[in-house]
Amino acid sequence: MIAAAALSAAARSDVNDYKRFSITDRRKLEWTEGGALSLTEIAGEIYVRPGDKNFIQLNGIKTAFGDTLDMAREEAKKIEISIAAPADRIDVTTKLGRRKNGLPFGLIDYDARMPADAQAQLKTVSGEINAARLNGPVSAETFTGPVNLYDIKGRVEVITISGDIDIEDCPETASAVSRAGRIYFEAVKLTSKEVLLESMSGDVTVKLQEGESAEFEVDTVSGLIDTSGAKLKTLEDAVGIKRFKAGEGGATIRIKTVSGKVSIIQFPKVKEYR
Repeated sequence: MIAAAALSAAARSDVNDYKRFSITDRRKLEWTEGGALSLTEIAGEIYVRPGDKNFIQLNGIKTAFGDTLDMAREEAKKIEISIAAPADRIDVTTKLGRRKNGLPFGLIDYDARMPADAQAQLKTVSGEINAARLNGPVSAETFTGPVNLYDIKGRVEVITISGDIDIEDCPETASAVSRAGRIYFEAVKLTSKEVLLESMSGDVTVKLQEGESAEFEVDTVSGLIDTSGAKLKTLEDAVGIKRFKAGEGGATIRIKTVSGKVSIIQFPKVKEYR
């Protein structure tokens, strides 16, 4: 995976030296209730939103590069979207053309509209993953790309190497792990019993709505811990491990870092109008 990321980064770094050409490949896939969409690619972005309950509308924007526009057009035609349909899921993968030095000569960005209750398994090396307003479970994995998840009702699991992670209004969040990227987690109406937020060197910020109850367990080697923006009760203040409680306590949010700063803040509850 490290080699793939290096190829992707190199491919993007010199695209200004070439002409570019993009074409859109549109697919409409029949859907079976209870299944999963597995979407894996290399250099592009993945954007997912709810759509028809019986179909997946998949738009792949293929972009290729060449010394001339005609060469870029021919390279774009070589980019393939591979689709397989085992019994319980639809697997979508990308096949890119290669230059003589082995580097990919293009990329593909996906815009997927899928049944809101379906399971989504999203993977990319260097592109962003952005998913919102889904009811099913979502797993997201990148190498260097950021992950942005909003309003996901199902279980959420995220892992990156150096990409930043933003999670908001995802009450069933189970884990968000980044080796070097920052993590922002908005804890609102949590229904999961335990949440793991882990980054070796990136900062971790948890934003808790006033009135919400939760327990925090913070494990850090040298990172600063800032709770000045929240009303918390200290339960344990040992070397390396600190425990706090907001309200009556509820979901346990475990935060682990080596050198990243940990911030826990609260924000006023927004009045709901009917």
